[in-house]
Amino acid sequence: MKKLLIIIPLLLLVIGGIAGYTLYRYVKMPYPGSEKRIYISRGTDAEQLWDVLTDSLGSTFADHVMRIWSYKDGDPAKAAGSYIIQPGESAMTVASRLRSGRQNPVKVVIGGHRTFKELVAQLAAQLDFTPEEFAAVCDSTLPAKGFKPQTYQAAILPDTYEFYWNVTPEKALSRLLGYRDDFWNEERRAKAQKIGLTPIEVATLASIVEEETAKASERPTVARLYLNRLNRGMKLQADPTVNLP
Repeated sequence: MKKLLIIIPLLLLVIGGIAGYTLYRYVKMPYPGSEKRIYISRGTDAEQLWDVLTDSLGSTFADHVMRIWSYKDGDPAKAAGSYIIQPGESAMTVASRLRSGRQNPVKVVIGGHRTFKELVAQLAAQLDFTPEEFAAVCDSTLPAKGFKPQTYQAAILPDTYEFYWNVTPEKALSRLLGYRDDFWNEERRAKAQKIGLTPIEVATLASIVEEETAKASERPTVARLYLNRLNRGMKLQADPTVNLP
């Protein structure tokens, strides 16, 4: 009886130790690597998610994350997006973020393009949709807002933006148009009107000037030259307008 009283506590201690180790491995285990950004595309299933995590974070940590995620009934559709995984972040934390879709935004740079086709390709290369998908949304949206295909570029201002990587083309365009509307406030519209241009014409002229010279110090001079030609009813005779691919 005395031996039994001694053995039982020992067994409980051993079981508790095993349970604690298991808890550490599958819940508290920290990510051992350096900071890593992962990308989970729309339409990714559970098996593909496991592949993404394994390739990016290593098989051991990925296995722990997936076990927790699966136990909590994780939905692959909610996991779509881009996440920054920090050193020391626990498997439980990563699994919870994937389960709830708490992703990190990406910086999207727009600029340096010559054509609308190049602009769309640049944007799609940084987000989870194709150039064709975004172009189709532009075709169905921009004409009603006063843009023609040849002036689509004027609807999107060159700048650095923040988006969630899996943003839809519709939401991306809506936000970009919102930024443009905020930029073209009454004061800026009045300045454009003063020199006889619409916001679309200003954007078009700015893109021509940017293509004409890479030196920022020369752009005001080039812009004045083109404005003078426009005011005189002359053709711009600008290289970028005749050298388009």
